[in-house]
Amino acid sequence: MNLILVIDDDDAMCRTISRMLSRNGFGVITSSNGQDALKLCAQHKPCMVITDLIMPHKEGIETIRALRAKDPAMPILAISGGGMINETALLHLASALGASETLAKPFTHGQLIAKVERCLSRPAAAEILGETELISARVTLET
Repeated sequence: MNLILVIDDDDAMCRTISRMLSRNGFGVITSSNGQDALKLCAQHKPCMVITDLIMPHKEGIETIRALRAKDPAMPILAISGGGMINETALLHLASALGASETLAKPFTHGQLIAKVERCLSRPAAAEILGETELISARVTLET
């Protein structure tokens, strides 16, 4: 069973996403913040991460950067309702910093599953990029 880590500080959103994924045969673990999520990721080795972008303790952008540093090939779906920030700009930033796909809240079950399947069907980043480009991409993210 494919295990997906869902990170969102909104408990209702975590439960909703978990149900959507479970209905499609995915195993799910959840976290309410990026800091705890990084620990769960190391422990459980999920096949993919879905992360909200606006959260306490470790924002989604920081979480994406940390995940990319540890595993450049990890499929990451960034989700956001924007909050006080324009959600399109925030999701674009997440994509530029390493999210494999993005999805604006609110979304439907079909939209979520389509994005998850798209993330999981992509070749690993290390296969797409040569080693030199991958190192360059890491340096760019860290500066």
